[in-house]
Amino acid sequence: KRKKRRTHVRENEKLDSLKAGAKKTLQEVHYKSKGSEDEPNKNEETDAKDDVPKSFVVRHGKVGKNLHILVTELRKLMLPYTALKLRERNNSSMKDYVAVASPLSVSHIMAVSMSNKGPILKIGRMPHGPTLTYRISRYALGKHIREKQKKVIDPTKSFQNPPLVVLNNFDEGNQRHLKICALTFQAMFPAINVQRVKLNQCKRVLLLHYDLEQDLIEMRHYTIQTKPKGVSKKLKPLLKFKIPNLRKATDISELVLGEIASGYATSDSEFEDDNVVTIQDPRSRNKNTSQNIIRLSEIGPRMSLQLLKVEEGIFGGEVQYHKFHKKSKEEIRELRKKHEETAILKKQRREIQEENVKRKREEAEKKKLAKDKKKQRLERQHNEMIATAEAKIDD
Repeated sequence: KRKKRRTHVRENEKLDSLKAGAKKTLQEVHYKSKGSEDEPNKNEETDAKDDVPKSFVVRHGKVGKNLHILVTELRKLMLPYTALKLRERNNSSMKDYVAVASPLSVSHIMAVSMSNKGPILKIGRMPHGPTLTYRISRYALGKHIREKQKKVIDPTKSFQNPPLVVLNNFDEGNQRHLKICALTFQAMFPAINVQRVKLNQCKRVLLLHYDLEQDLIEMRHYTIQTKPKGVSKKLKPLLKFKIPNLRKATDISELVLGEIASGYATSDSEFEDDNVVTIQDPRSRNKNTSQNIIRLSEIGPRMSLQLLKVEEGIFGGEVQYHKFHKKSKEEIRELRKKHEETAILKKQRREIQEENVKRKREEAEKKKLAKDKKKQRLERQHNEMIATAEAKIDD
């Protein structure tokens, strides 16, 4: 036990030293990178990063192969503030994840499980709830979406920044459970500061649309691509600092004008006017603006969610809303009384357990003191016997 305690203390000391060293190095890099004018702004950014919501996406119980892939794609959706390489066990319970998540300052836990009626998604807000239970009525993985796309895009670079969250149609009916849904989805991702946000960081969009007729929440995940308007495909490599292919060209006008010089329109040019946005470069002093075309390409996963239940606590507690079971005021009062009684019983059991642990520790200390006293007494008797025997031998 002493060895285990020593090793535990040493590990904690190592972790504390590593944290302190990491903080010092971050502060040094922080102040060396820019001058003293930008130091307060950077401190505000670091404070904002501490308040960023973090998440766990886990699978609970035995699930199929497609749900395994869905969990990995949901982790990519929640990047960069999630555990991408988290390993689960089939016998682990939700209490284990909650116990692990609390010291790591995790704000949300998403659990995917399989029931008799289909796959289920649970979203819990740490540490006091609420917990939302959804039924995944339909879902499509990223590979299924890429099979139907003409142009497949690599979205690896877009996962470096969190997505923009767009909520639509959640205010219809002024229903309380829909407001809770909207607030939980907003709280899962970091808030956007419009004055300080950079356009280079806006690479993804998470669209959540509530369908009132079917009572479903449609979820879509897109990447954002910007392209300059009215520029042909032959000139795009020049804008990307790439050398175009000029083997068949005899004059630079053929590259710029293409077939327009001979009187025919090119098929490579893009002249559409929809989704055109004027973008101002914040680094330019002349406030130059450029018209760009914005395109959204879906990367998945795609899900249709149906809200089943809203609970007050974290993965268990008083049911505030249920889709299929509606209760009267008397039944709600009885359930609240039961929850209060169970909470009081839990509190009493904890107090009894703490008292028992304290009593056992005191008894163990008393036994240890008694053993030490007995050992000292036996040593004294042994020393006295040796001394008397030596005295007799000398006589």
